[in-house]
Amino acid sequence: MVRSHWLRWILSCCLWTMLAGSLCGEVPRNTAPEKGTLQAVLDRIHNHAAGDAWRKEGWRDDAIESYLDKLVASIAVATENKDLKLPVRLADVKPPVPGQRIPFQQVGQLLIGTDLKVKSLRRSIILADGSVELQGIPEECVIVARHAIVGQTNIRKCVLVAGVHFFSQFDGEPDNAASGSIIVTRGRAEMTASWGSLIASGDGIRLDMCQNTTFLNSGIQGRDQGGSRSVRVPDLTLQPPPLHPIVAKVEVMGVVSIPPPPPAPGPGGFPAPVSRSGRNLHPTGIVFRFGERRRVANVGEPIVDDLGNEVPELKGWQLGFVTDSIAIFRNGESDAVLRIEGK
Repeated sequence: MVRSHWLRWILSCCLWTMLAGSLCGEVPRNTAPEKGTLQAVLDRIHNHAAGDAWRKEGWRDDAIESYLDKLVASIAVATENKDLKLPVRLADVKPPVPGQRIPFQQVGQLLIGTDLKVKSLRRSIILADGSVELQGIPEECVIVARHAIVGQTNIRKCVLVAGVHFFSQFDGEPDNAASGSIIVTRGRAEMTASWGSLIASGDGIRLDMCQNTTFLNSGIQGRDQGGSRSVRVPDLTLQPPPLHPIVAKVEVMGVVSIPPPPPAPGPGGFPAPVSRSGRNLHPTGIVFRFGERRRVANVGEPIVDDLGNEVPELKGWQLGFVTDSIAIFRNGESDAVLRIEGK
């Protein structure tokens, strides 16, 4: 009986200690992501982008490459395509020499950073702790981005993994089923046309036209010109990106856009895309409501009110990326992703 009394007393003290901790406002620490997941890979890229160790001779990251190998292998098994593999490996690429001018056609390059704008790539690897804007035509590349991957023209035979969003005008070449890329994103995937692509998206696919395109864990989207199919990949799971609390306080009212420079025609002379709002415009910011007041956020600038004054509650936050369907804010190491639909 005495032992039972003391046991109940000890358990009671432990419970009260735990309750007191919660009442005092203690916040549990975020647990590390499970090994072998996309989030774990993105966290490793975040650490690499903060330093220069990746510039040293012989630098490798077996965890990142292992994740990519398993990703491609699972898709290869499900689609019964034994030829699928990474187009380039870390052993095949090297970082640019500091101070050396990077050529327009980058071959065998390793680039790691935050928000990267790159021109034409071939057999190169890009790892970004932010977004990647492709200003040329990448071919046989591996590109992984914590946020978005955006292609302005065409992509061929790449492996592209985006933590939040993927957008490109075109992927692959007409009537060439072997020219497409493997495209995986936890968020939305958007393209005008795809030829031979393999697409997996955690938040839906918006595609105008497709040919010989394989939709992974999704039905066929867009106008199929022949040869497209839907394939189930049991091992491919895409968890949604973390949701920042600030998202619940923001109500998007509209997108600020300007006319872009004339885009180059796509493969086979395919016409330049027109935004789904009917206007060929380039988003540069958003108008939103925060704290019952109207605010304006332009890419790379402080968030201001109608008079141009910086909003104290949003000090430090900047709009890092925006399309007509998504906006990504950043404040140091914090990210906030907002969905924009019909604004």
